Amino acid sequence: MMQNIITIIIWLIDKVATIYLLLILLNVFLPYFVPSTNRIRMLADQSVEPLLPLIRRYIPLIGRFDISPVILVILVQLVSSLLIRLLSGLSFSG
Repeated sequence: MMQNIITIIIWLIDKVATIYLLLILLNVFLPYFVPSTNRIRMLADQSVEPLLPLIRRYIPLIGRFDISPVILVILVQLVSSLLIRLLSGLSFSG
């Protein structure tokens, strides 16, 4: 029973991370193609923009390039991978 719950939590973490990564990509590329009033762009901006200033505080622009979305992608992948590994260890030991 507990292993099934952990498996569901692992699946959920993976899906949330995947959706958030997609939102980061949309946040980067949609401004070139759609107006700021577009619903999908607004969703991506509202989801991603709160975290980017935190990264920008420590990672400055490189020339004219803002690499904070790249850093956020790396962080999301690291955190989700770490959580999944920790939970996988719990499911095998329990």
